[in-house]
Amino acid sequence: MYHADQRDHHAEAVLEAFFAKHRTPALVLQRFYPPAAFPRVRSRLGGLPQLPDGMDWPVGESYGEAAPMHFLAQIDCAEVPRVDPDMPSQGMLFFFAMNDEEQIWDTDEPQQRVRVLYAAEVAVDQHVRALPDGMRPILNEGPSDHAHRNPAWLLPEEDGPCVHVQWPLVAHGYLAGRAGAAAG
Repeated sequence: MYHADQRDHHAEAVLEAFFAKHRTPALVLQRFYPPAAFPRVRSRLGGLPQLPDGMDWPVGESYGEAAPMHFLAQIDCAEVPRVDPDMPSQGMLFFFAMNDEEQIWDTDEPQQRVRVLYAAEVAVDQHVRALPDGMRPILNEGPSDHAHRNPAWLLPEEDGPCVHVQWPLVAHGYLAGRAGAAAG
């Protein structure tokens, strides 16, 4: 049983000093639940990207063939607290990856299976981009000759989804210093 009078104040001070020395600014991206509580933000996981006109949908390599990458997330830099002066204060980051098999993205050449794009300006009313032709199902879900690979929720001969479920993201910044010191 823990008793407050048995606290080791010296050990706590040493531990806090260690944490303070190694603490760096950070962002935490929060996915809201329940879905009905979606805040009105442009940052999100999944769905379709608001890629500006003229910006190409990235293409990677899958099973030795060129294929469009799956959209993972977009972060509106204007919605992100400033935890580092080098961070952009406007524009949008778009995250893409080949997600038609295991999510092992560090074994191939850079840009072959993962891509991050930055658009300096994205109009507030920017439409979402439709899926390009040739998009493969996420994790290659679909009919298979192997019974264990046939998801019960798919109809026979039906391919799985190509788009991740859309979830809004809200960014919280944490500055170096005391734990929980939040930025903007």
